[in-house]
Amino acid sequence: MTIYYQHVGEQMAARDFPRTLGSKSAGLKRFSFEDIGPFLQHLSPMEMLDIKATVSQLAPTGFQIWGIPSGAQRVLQNMSGGDFLMLLESTDFTYVGQVLHRVPELCPALSDHLWHEQRFPIIILLQGELVSYSWSDFKAYFKFDANYHMRGNTMSLSAERVGGTDAKTEEAFIATVLTTKGINVFDLERDFQAFSHGLQTHLRLVKQREAQQRFKRSVIQRYGRRCMACGLDEPSALDAAHIIPKEHKGSDDPRNGLALCASHHRMFDAQLFAIEPGTRSIVVRKGYDAHKLRISQPSISDAPEQPRFEALQWRWRMFSGA
Repeated sequence: MTIYYQHVGEQMAARDFPRTLGSKSAGLKRFSFEDIGPFLQHLSPMEMLDIKATVSQLAPTGFQIWGIPSGAQRVLQNMSGGDFLMLLESTDFTYVGQVLHRVPELCPALSDHLWHEQRFPIIILLQGELVSYSWSDFKAYFKFDANYHMRGNTMSLSAERVGGTDAKTEEAFIATVLTTKGINVFDLERDFQAFSHGLQTHLRLVKQREAQQRFKRSVIQRYGRRCMACGLDEPSALDAAHIIPKEHKGSDDPRNGLALCASHHRMFDAQLFAIEPGTRSIVVRKGYDAHKLRISQPSISDAPEQPRFEALQWRWRMFSGA
């Protein structure tokens, strides 16, 4: 996880914060996928489904939006779901949120819709809180020079600087800011009610989900947008299955994955079928019938790419010995 922070400036904050983040008087601004979907039509169907699923699962009470000029692309190139964004108005941070999703493509149409300008096309969907946390306290806590100034920049905190604090981790620091510097306790309780006794756990969960989605995207990109067992090509039904499971130290390398529909993903995990490493044939467990399991593909050999032989071999040993 990484903490990013941006100096917005008093004038820009007064104009733009109420539009997509909220205000002290009105509380948090809350968006739904339906509010922004019409302005994201240039994105791929998979990306649209990913955004919709993310905000539905992680921010059912609504989310906030922030846009950053395209000049910050280099600084933000590694930003992903689970990271954090702190927005500095002038002398105080007035919003702190966790990144639910950083849209990978520039979105000038959405920027124009939200802020009446196209110059904030780096779109970040957030779940956070309006806060009051002074810039001087931030500098002192992270041991910056007292004369350090942002002047409109976007920066990130190094892991070493965070590790040198009492918090030790990014999620612990953000959880402390949210719970001690928030200006509207009702908003915090509403948005994190299910995690009221484990806010840090929730913050970590968002990062884990982003890793899962990244694995899914890379697997489908490698093997194609169809189930390797039945050929189903509906994006909303596709999963990425680990060949060597994470609990057995399997990696998120796409070569350790298979593109399967949700049903065949569950069957694969239950070892109802496996891939023979040498021939790449789909083999159904004895006592089961491929037709009844709706497995119509005889093998995965026609996929654009192939999984790692060692991963298939590991799974085959588990399948054969079960």
